[in-house]
Amino acid sequence: MLARFIKYKKFNEFFDIKSLESIAAIFMVIIFTFISECINLYEKFESFRPALQNIVIYIAAALIGMIGIILAGISIVISSISRENRKAIESLNGKDTVERLLVSFEFLAFIVGMQILIYFCMYLILYSDINILPKIPFYFIISGLVFTFTFTLFYTVQLVGNSTRIYIISQKYSDVIDENNEILHSANEVRIDFIFKVLVEVLKINPDELIKSLKKYTSECEIDEKEVIEKYFDEYYK
Repeated sequence: MLARFIKYKKFNEFFDIKSLESIAAIFMVIIFTFISECINLYEKFESFRPALQNIVIYIAAALIGMIGIILAGISIVISSISRENRKAIESLNGKDTVERLLVSFEFLAFIVGMQILIYFCMYLILYSDINILPKIPFYFIISGLVFTFTFTLFYTVQLVGNSTRIYIISQKYSDVIDENNEILHSANEVRIDFIFKVLVEVLKINPDELIKSLKKYTSECEIDEKEVIEKYFDEYYK
């Protein structure tokens, strides 16, 4: 797992200041720090302790629910992508696009799982008699939690968008394949009818005898869905 994260440089995404997730996370840290100073969060920590206890446990519960979104996203990606669809997607979006997307979901599940553990530990700490940290370490830890949680939210939104785009591309490619198969089927029908016509008109073969020979050959072949094929011939050449 960690090898895949390193391969695709997933940990570097935390510090990619060009991404929406990082920008939003930094913005929220600034806002939170400003509000905390305005309300004297550190100085009046004991007054805010009950509220922080509730916030921490609610965030932990929300992150547990987010696991469901991750599983749904992975299911959509896996179920909608065949070998042919994968080639089409990667031809449009670059090599390893699908694998990179799946690793992104894996990375999201990893950071969500780590946060769940951290928030449950914080919940217990907030109910303990442990003394509050000095102001700078206190805000450093709180800012890290705010940054990671905000990053996770926007990273999830971004992955949902990418999964939707992959699904749309996959469906469009499947529609094109189906259309091409219909054209090939029609072309084969025309070709077979032409051969049939040549055999009847040029070689003077009796049409009924030719159809009878075709059905006999079909019944002797070791093929799947033989009865369906024989029924098709009965309908087509009646």
